[in-house]
Amino acid sequence: MNRRGIEGEGMRLLFLPMLALAAVTVTVVGAAQAQTYPTRTVRIVVPLSPGGNVTIVTRALAHKLSEALGHQLIVDNRPGGNGVIGAEIVARSAPDGYTLLTAANSLVALHGLVAKVPFDPVKDFAGVSLIATLPQALVVHPSVPARSVKELIALARARPEALVHATQGEASTGRIAAELFTQKTGARFLHVPYKGGGPAMIDLVGGQVSLMFATVSTALPHIKSGRIRALGLTSRERSPAFPDVPTIAEAGVPGYEAVIWNVMLAPAGTPPEIRTRLHGEIVRAVRIPELRNQFLAQGVELTASNSPEECTAFIKTEFAKHNQLWKSLGLSPR
Repeated sequence: MNRRGIEGEGMRLLFLPMLALAAVTVTVVGAAQAQTYPTRTVRIVVPLSPGGNVTIVTRALAHKLSEALGHQLIVDNRPGGNGVIGAEIVARSAPDGYTLLTAANSLVALHGLVAKVPFDPVKDFAGVSLIATLPQALVVHPSVPARSVKELIALARARPEALVHATQGEASTGRIAAELFTQKTGARFLHVPYKGGGPAMIDLVGGQVSLMFATVSTALPHIKSGRIRALGLTSRERSPAFPDVPTIAEAGVPGYEAVIWNVMLAPAGTPPEIRTRLHGEIVRAVRIPELRNQFLAQGVELTASNSPEECTAFIKTEFAKHNQLWKSLGLSPR
């Protein structure tokens, strides 16, 4: 071996122990952080309006996590820009576990429908856990002459875009469900995006629009009062909140499913030990019988990922799936 080779080998042997020491130091520091975390208030940003499903679930979990962790977790609603404003706040926050995000499907749908989204849902966030899943209800105004999913499809095919479809926003869960419905059935509606599910539901109840895919919690009181009619659910199985309402799949659209998920994320680079600590407390919280039953009555199932890494992988898969859906429909950002 020549002199240069000997020197190179010597440098390598010198740096290997240093790298090993650095790795051990990072692990020890991360473990220490997890043991003492949190030492102050944790903020959970919800990029949607107050009163919606994501906020309700987040507040319930924040209360339980505050008790378990010994420090307050506050919920900070930052709506605007189809969820962009709140999500960007978290993406640009320090990765120390003190600023978190809870979001829904729209987080991964934005890039296919909204131009110049200032964050990447895969690269800019690290998973903590899924926290809830729930179906949407396909609901129509009583003036719509369709009493089943099949009748609605036939009506929409005979009169393309004659029925006005309201959504909670451009990249909302209702938009996702409707576009998937169109892809599978050929039924075409005139899309009218609103700024939130509340205003959309008000106009549906008032007859200004024909139909929408609404969250169960939003639709339930209006269905019970007879002001709107439920034709089907977007889940694989029927909901305890609507035992008599069939799923859209069993009502004539095989394979259809468009479930809403709620997820908790941290800024990319947040130590895995901190995310694991949060995940463990979420798992314990969603297993509390009283809390589970309270939400099941509203059609919401509290759940948790098996690990933060599984949550991260889930977001990556959902991002790819939604991008493929928009491409197949010929939709592009605007």
